Amino acid sequence: MNNQNLMSENEIHEFGINIVLDDIRKRGFTILSITTDITQNPQIIAKEKGHQANILVRTAMYPKKGTLESISIASNVIKISMLNKATCYFASVGLASADGVTDLEMSIPIKGGGYYVAYEGLVELKYTNLISFLSTNESVTTNRDGQIAGSTRRMPDGRHTIVANENSDGSSLLMSICQIFADDLNVEQKEIFSKWAELPTNLWSQTHRDAFALALMHFFMEEKEKTENLPESLKKGLKAFPPQVLKPLKQPLTPEIKNLCASLFSA
Repeated sequence: MNNQNLMSENEIHEFGINIVLDDIRKRGFTILSITTDITQNPQIIAKEKGHQANILVRTAMYPKKGTLESISIASNVIKISMLNKATCYFASVGLASADGVTDLEMSIPIKGGGYYVAYEGLVELKYTNLISFLSTNESVTTNRDGQIAGSTRRMPDGRHTIVANENSDGSSLLMSICQIFADDLNVEQKEIFSKWAELPTNLWSQTHRDAFALALMHFFMEEKEKTENLPESLKKGLKAFPPQVLKPLKQPLTPEIKNLCASLFSA
């Protein structure tokens, strides 16, 4: 698949905002302002029957739905809303490619394609319920047939738990390992990767972790036959890993990103 046929993270984010805008306009909201910058919150400021509404919007591809990156982001918007006597809302949007058959195919954001939308409307965001909308720090893994095979969860103390279901195999295990490596990057490496991936550099969210794990797997597939930096056990596992299991990258790996990935296995 041509990488230019994939939506960027920003385009996915804008897609979700437009879904929410269409919904609230039909419900009689008056739109006051919109920002599609995911680092600027809230995304939508509107009025409903003369009362201001501040709306946070997050969008994710199947099998996920949009979640908030941190307590601090949510708390800050709630605080601002209270000071302005506005109601704070959260809108979670999930997208699934209608052209997909396997779980993997449904998770690929194809430009101009049809989409199934999971959206249940606005939910008032309060201090008492914000934890329900935070990211679980969980990455989904797929097996060699493109079916969901489990997940990797990052616990609050920094440890990781690999969860496998009946579809798990060697391919899903390799993906779990890559997801764990995403948390081993230092601050400088995270910034370098975020710039390449066109993601915000002031945080390291689950979106960042998933993007790095995908990039690392593509690095493995490119380098498995020629690099001396990878452990023999890993290279053996990669020989059985089918390339079709991987989502395509939105842009090619640069020498800088390849060096970053290789450095994880340097002595």
